[in-house]
Amino acid sequence: MLELLGETQRSLLKILARNFNGLTVDQLAEKLSVSRNAVNQHLASLEKNQLIKEGTALHTAGRPSRTFTLSERGKDLFPKQYPWFSELILQTIKDESGAAGLSKFLKGIARKLASNIRKDLKGKNLNEKVGEVAAIMQSLSYDASVSGRDEIEATNCVYHHLAQKHSEVCDFDIELLSHLLDAEVTHKECMAKGQGKCRFSFVAKKT
Repeated sequence: MLELLGETQRSLLKILARNFNGLTVDQLAEKLSVSRNAVNQHLASLEKNQLIKEGTALHTAGRPSRTFTLSERGKDLFPKQYPWFSELILQTIKDESGAAGLSKFLKGIARKLASNIRKDLKGKNLNEKVGEVAAIMQSLSYDASVSGRDEIEATNCVYHHLAQKHSEVCDFDIELLSHLLDAEVTHKECMAKGQGKCRFSFVAKKT
């Protein structure tokens, strides 16, 4: 979204990003070399889009001056290095514990996540659970849907590049689905392996 804003608004947001404690209208006008009125207009637009928020008032010799800072939404406009950091973590675990250790680590995370969700699935049969879990996957940013009887397919992989480098990442999905559905999971298609989607089928575990 940052690239969709005008040059002055982009510059204003970048200035606020470098000034964590916030800046006043006068300070922004000076740094941008524009009038106070122009700054106020830009601030009103950015505040309407929830990209900035009012900060702590600046107390000077006169009356306190309003300051403005980036909102959480505004901070999210700037580049993040989550993929790089995730890759570093996975590679470090793999270097120290091997592929089996990485798989065990990811499965443990999946089980913890499943334990926080599966209470909403109690008392439902496998077919009902599959529909509920597809909706849960949607909330986790998967483009997931029920495909056929007792199958889920996703047309995106939320960590595609990580899964290409570390196949153990797919163990997270399988473990999560297994515990949510109390079922045996077969990973029939996998985007990380060059296929067009991820598809999972399920068979209820024998009690």
